[in-house]
Amino acid sequence: MPLLNRITLAVTLWAGGCHARDRAATPPRLWVFSGGETRPFCLLLRDDSTGLFYTGFVSHNPVHWRYDRSAHRLDLTLEHLSADDYFVLKDNLARGYFLALDTASGTVSYALKPDAPTINLFNWVLVPVKDLKDWQLPSAREGCPPLGSSGGA
Repeated sequence: MPLLNRITLAVTLWAGGCHARDRAATPPRLWVFSGGETRPFCLLLRDDSTGLFYTGFVSHNPVHWRYDRSAHRLDLTLEHLSADDYFVLKDNLARGYFLALDTASGTVSYALKPDAPTINLFNWVLVPVKDLKDWQLPSAREGCPPLGSSGGA
């Protein structure tokens, strides 16, 4: 293989690896439950490490978040958790829906899969907006103002 082709291949592989690392460097910022048994809702993670729920779970606003990119661990600290909330969260932890629960701070920790991240919160599964199917978008827009009419992409 000529030297130029080897250099091109090496740069392509390196750049692809960097892109994969960049995706894992921060979690998706808009997480959506597109609806089903209940109305759609979403969680927006803002740059200042706070987040807001829209339409569902708004009583838990503001959310505080932290991300460990080497472990792909997303920690969400929820406000105003009730005894019933803790009961459901403890059950969800026992079922393996997330990694850890700190009951003193109200922090739920998720191990995000880089290729298919999800957040299971109170038995509702949120996905990054980019993972919504076309048929889910009209419903998702109803409960997620940040998604808006542009599709959020």
